[in-house]
Amino acid sequence: MKLVKLSIVALCSAFLIGCASDSEKVQWRPYKDIDGSIKEVSFITLKEQTVDKSKKYEPIERHFANLAMPFGDKKTFKRLGEIFPLGRVNENYSMATIFLMNDKSFNIHQDESVQTLSKAKEFEFYEFGGMRLSHAKFTAKTEICQDFNGKNGVNLLMTTNYYPQNSFTDFYTALIEVNLQRKQPPQEIGYNASFTGSDTKLQAMMKQEEQQHGKDTAVANMQEKASILFNIICK
Repeated sequence: MKLVKLSIVALCSAFLIGCASDSEKVQWRPYKDIDGSIKEVSFITLKEQTVDKSKKYEPIERHFANLAMPFGDKKTFKRLGEIFPLGRVNENYSMATIFLMNDKSFNIHQDESVQTLSKAKEFEFYEFGGMRLSHAKFTAKTEICQDFNGKNGVNLLMTTNYYPQNSFTDFYTALIEVNLQRKQPPQEIGYNASFTGSDTKLQAMMKQEEQQHGKDTAVANMQEKASILFNIICK
């Protein structure tokens, strides 16, 4: 569980989203999704108890992301999925991620989950942290790894939302669409940037950043997502 704890520490401190176990304390992070709609996500930690081999009760923490749902003039939520850490950036930081298929979360550290995703036609991936929020959809004609290793390739549709100064109101979104194959680099990369919010200073900052580095940053992020296929799902 140490990795999970490190991941959530990074999520709460580096991304400043506001983790809570009480819905009244939750902060909602807006983001633009791959369908172009604006959605909101929040994070919650639930404490449970398990029994170890010596039959002692051990407390554990499980971490989830929730999607905001309208409920009159208030908000309720739909459980998006369970968060698990992926990789290690440094000694105290690993990315908070969700692997999702048919609305079910998969623990990528379990071989059975990896096998299931490798044979799927489609799965979704969410990543939270580093003042960005990504949602990616991997789609295959037959099976993810069969197509990734063959000529069909795997289609990746992804939005990554970037938050200057960790803003909760203004952000820009990079949309990428690409076909990934193990044996050759992408021939074409579809890229589009859009901006959300009305803060003049932040909007100017975002547009300058996007003009200078936007596509290169988005392509680097795409390469990170491709490494999920190379190093985890289809290794």
